[in-house]
Amino acid sequence: MVVSQALAAVGLAAACAGATIVAGDVEETKPVDARPNVVVLYIDDVNPNTTWLWGRSDRTPSLAAFRDQGVEFRNAVGSTPLCGPSRATLLTGQYGHTNGVTGNRLGKFDPGSTLATKLKDVGYYTILGGKYGNGIERAAPTRESVRKYAEGWSKFDVIWKRQNMGEGQFYGYWLWTKDRVKEKGHRPQDHSTFVTGTRVAEHIRKAPSDRPLFALASLSSGHWPNTPLAWHRGSAACSNAKPYRSPSFNEPDVSDKPAYIRSLPRLDQAAFGLRTRCEEMLGVDAALARIRKALQETGRLENTLLLFTADNGYLMGDHRIPHPGGKKWPHSVPVPMYALWPAELGNRRRVVREPVSNVDIPVTICSLAGCSLDDADGVSILPLLDGTAGELDREFLYLEMLRPWDRMPPWYGLVTTRAFSTGATWHYTEYSSGARELYDLDRDPYRLNNVVRKPWQANRVKRLHAMLHREVVEPDDVRFP
Repeated sequence: MVVSQALAAVGLAAACAGATIVAGDVEETKPVDARPNVVVLYIDDVNPNTTWLWGRSDRTPSLAAFRDQGVEFRNAVGSTPLCGPSRATLLTGQYGHTNGVTGNRLGKFDPGSTLATKLKDVGYYTILGGKYGNGIERAAPTRESVRKYAEGWSKFDVIWKRQNMGEGQFYGYWLWTKDRVKEKGHRPQDHSTFVTGTRVAEHIRKAPSDRPLFALASLSSGHWPNTPLAWHRGSAACSNAKPYRSPSFNEPDVSDKPAYIRSLPRLDQAAFGLRTRCEEMLGVDAALARIRKALQETGRLENTLLLFTADNGYLMGDHRIPHPGGKKWPHSVPVPMYALWPAELGNRRRVVREPVSNVDIPVTICSLAGCSLDDADGVSILPLLDGTAGELDREFLYLEMLRPWDRMPPWYGLVTTRAFSTGATWHYTEYSSGARELYDLDRDPYRLNNVVRKPWQANRVKRLHAMLHREVVEPDDVRFP
């Protein structure tokens, strides 16, 4: 039965089956909620073209199952290549200019109206472990702030960085829960990825058996300073991790690029080493294995939709972009995105080429659970997930980075779908400086040839410009030509 048919059969309600219980001398039937469980593994700063980091079953067997047995969304993007806004988008189904989070401060974000609150309202048991959002760490946690951000979460285990950057992502942080704030130090078992995977698995085991659950394992793994678990450092499993060198690595001719890229010097390295990132992924795989084991032991795994993706992509020497500054660029919006759901999708690998975004994930989850997100910008991708459709009825996905970064001015743009043009998908960007970029992603997936000034593209550029400005007009007080 395909997903859409399954939803109709379930009626987005609880009672497809019953369990007999005894209350005194009277037998009663307690309804069993047939809606799926959902677990999202959300990691940090991952280039989707490094599939060998998570796709080898001899190295990362739990992650490799996504590639070998699941649905791959080959052209997935993050709505913004920045941690805080991306994670706010995952919780709202809204772009940053809609939910008010356009930089690494939570700003106007409303934790009282999120995917978690909507799911809890319709009976889901909700679990959050790991990174909530950037900007939550600007002041020491208090009972009031914990209550504020924990709204909608049945279990709330959030990493609060005592340090603004650096090791505070992984060691030397505070762990917020609803009951207390606990200090974590620098013992091997204090690593935030280990703690998050372990605690999410524990919460799954203790979750009420008669309620479906939603769990978000929000990891910092992938983020600078790229700190593996202590027992994975130097692992032989990563001794042969091949380095990264894409066609856009250390791009020799950037004369067609905006000024901020033209000003970058050539890199003095032949490739980008990935051994440390490989060791990080061993920890991610172990965390996922613990979560899957908990789902299996509680009888939930078969009817659980597991999603694996990242908050944003990452450039590793592409277009001369040096590490650790490989995010925030328009070229770093591609992300990996995979789905597993044994009960409905089986275990057959399938590739979806229609562009999708993290803005779609919460809308899709709500469509399965029977809730709705107010003023969502995303759409449900269930027809792509269950294979009943190969395309969606929309022309583009919106992208933005409304804060300047180093030499790069603010920008916004879009990626088109087949509904816009049957011949190709396009990536179009406008900067506050007046610079523009246009790439034919089917012919030029590494964004080497900027065709925005080609005379034969003039009509397309005009149309894309109109579409972009129809979506957002002067967002966040950034002035665009």
